[in-house]
Amino acid sequence: MFKGIARYVITALAFLLVIVTGCSIETNQKQSSNQENKNENHKHIKQKEVEKQTIYWGIDTASVVEEEQLMCVRENYGEPSYVGRYLETKEDVSFGLTKEEVDFLRKENLKIVLIYNHFTEAISKESGRKEAQEAISYAKDLGVPEGEYIFADIEPTYPVDPHFIVGWTETIQDSPYKPGLYGVFSESTENNLVEAYLKFKEDNSDASKQLVLWVSEVNVGITSKEESPTEFNPDIPDGITAHIWQYGIDDETCNIDTNLTETDMFESLW
Repeated sequence: MFKGIARYVITALAFLLVIVTGCSIETNQKQSSNQENKNENHKHIKQKEVEKQTIYWGIDTASVVEEEQLMCVRENYGEPSYVGRYLETKEDVSFGLTKEEVDFLRKENLKIVLIYNHFTEAISKESGRKEAQEAISYAKDLGVPEGEYIFADIEPTYPVDPHFIVGWTETIQDSPYKPGLYGVFSESTENNLVEAYLKFKEDNSDASKQLVLWVSEVNVGITSKEESPTEFNPDIPDGITAHIWQYGIDDETCNIDTNLTETDMFESLW
């Protein structure tokens, strides 16, 4: 009799174990399926976020931006979202940004892109450090807050090597500010900035992740805001990632160049 009861109990326990195991497997499958759905949804959301990047139209100029010039831009081209301006005056080249101009641009709800152009060649790490230190000093004197980008202006005729880019990037990175580089990133340029930058990127992967690029690629040419490119796609070589795109230069009406940037970079501007 006890053997019969024992067999019955064992059979019942085995049956319960099968049921519990089945439920557990089904629960795990549901959880796994739910997690996969969440992952897919997350990817979908991320993709939608990328698709939602807004393109912002702006200008840069060697002139002081005052009410008269801003009115010229608005009447002839449209309302800019940001203005590229130079740190300190460079004789016969550009007027420097002043605190009064900063106050005016702030009042007009315009962001500012900071440009440093007090050199004519970009050779050697020591030179890159020296120019960066001067740019940092100018920015501090102007009251530029921490975390803002400063773009070194490497013109197409300037000799350039990867060592200068290293010195500039590391020195700005070690300061309260963030490093940027402006130039014509085309393989046909005289100074071949592309070759110098790609060598810098290859040898300095950590530093290169901190450096943002403002590329001058002007096949489109000057346009109004309304007629500006609807996609952010400068024609630049592989390995170059643009954060600001200068698509038109040397406007004669208001003395401006025209630019585009996307949400992520725009939100990082001063």
